Amino acid sequence: LGLEIVSINSEENTALLSDGTLVGFDRLVIATGVRPRFLPGLSGAGVTYLRTVEDALNLREVIKPQSRIAIIGGGVIGLEVASAVVAAQGKPVVIEAGIRLMARSLCERTANFLDSWHRQQGADIRYGVTVARYEAGTLTLSNSEQIEVDHVLVCVGVEPNQEPFVDCEITVPQGVLVDEFGRTTNPRIYATGDIAVHQHDGSFYRVETWEHAQLHAEMVGQNILGVQNGYNHPVWFWSDQGSLNLQVVGSVVSGREVCRAGNRQSSFSIFRISEDGQVLGCTSINSPKDMAMARRWIKQGVRIDHRALANVSVDLRNCIV
Repeated sequence: LGLEIVSINSEENTALLSDGTLVGFDRLVIATGVRPRFLPGLSGAGVTYLRTVEDALNLREVIKPQSRIAIIGGGVIGLEVASAVVAAQGKPVVIEAGIRLMARSLCERTANFLDSWHRQQGADIRYGVTVARYEAGTLTLSNSEQIEVDHVLVCVGVEPNQEPFVDCEITVPQGVLVDEFGRTTNPRIYATGDIAVHQHDGSFYRVETWEHAQLHAEMVGQNILGVQNGYNHPVWFWSDQGSLNLQVVGSVVSGREVCRAGNRQSSFSIFRISEDGQVLGCTSINSPKDMAMARRWIKQGVRIDHRALANVSVDLRNCIV
């Protein structure tokens, strides 16, 4: 405890620790995770980067009635905190550099719904601007607009904790690259959790969800013991934003889009279906039964009648071809 890895020698299978100790290994598992991405000029008093329990407790102290909280980043964390600010009768201002909310994770239809819903709750959302400067409670945006705020939360993504490993030819800019078994290009070295980078169709990506961290780590442990199971779980995550429960599984952009209305206001699901009827993914708002079925369908590889699926009067169990 209390030590860091300074570097590793992948040829001699040793790790140099910060106290000068050299540790040999038969297998090395890299599970160093990620850290918040910092923005230049945004630090110190009045600014929070949310990663730890202590960060959350400190943020809670400044969210009060009528407090104006600037939230830099319109992702999951930003929207969850915006809901908490509204619930505390504060005034959240969400500043998103992109053109829509949660652009990496949601289709345009769902992002537009979230925009309308959060605005109705009392959130102020600005698109296409970044922060140029923050001084003494005044936030200056890239369009020269100035906003008076009581506190700033920065949630613009994360950076991998990969510095000790960059000279070992096992990293890419996003983190430590692994194959389907969690191995790097060095068969003695594995990576798991948020630091692990996966490859699909020529692109690199991290999966930053608690379920992936758990399941992928279990698989790595089993493979080190000789089981050799590949990882094949679709990405799944959820987000509670006020009275909304958002869940996403699998792809949100591939295949045919099929929208299924919910049984109450502010509830629906958007399924993604392949040409042969297989479910590729699903996004649900306040529709946990739809999500449970979608996850089962993806796992089982069943085929669905998209016309029946779009008809809310048809039971989900009767949508299978």
